[in-house]
Amino acid sequence: MKWIKYIQYLFVAISVATLAYLVFSMTQGNEAAGVDIMLKWAYVSLAVAIIVSLVFPIANLFSNPKGAGKTLLYLLACVLIIGGCYMMSSTEPVVNSAGGFFEDPFTLKITDTGLYTAYITLVITAVAAIGSEIFAALK
Repeated sequence: MKWIKYIQYLFVAISVATLAYLVFSMTQGNEAAGVDIMLKWAYVSLAVAIIVSLVFPIANLFSNPKGAGKTLLYLLACVLIIGGCYMMSSTEPVVNSAGGFFEDPFTLKITDTGLYTAYITLVITAVAAIGSEIFAALK
């Protein structure tokens, strides 16, 4: 498991390097290049996060069969939350800062889904943190 620590260091180093490139390119007047690299790294990080969050629970099913029910329950909860957020999201055009509109329905739907999912997971995390502290205090 020592290799996970090195992968984390690698991700942090690449993130710092892309941020440094963004800042450097902005000082040189070419911020589009820096933003492009930063967005590509964000897409790669998101893809890795999605893959890891799907692969490790599935691998855990085979290595720990007794905990399979719990793992499947968590995966089902994730699917239900994301599916519910997708259903709640809208494709209504949004005004941008230039006075135009963001009109691509796919982008609008995915963006709303991501925002709603982030809000819900933030609330779940806060409730879990506060609830665990209260439970520990009462114990």
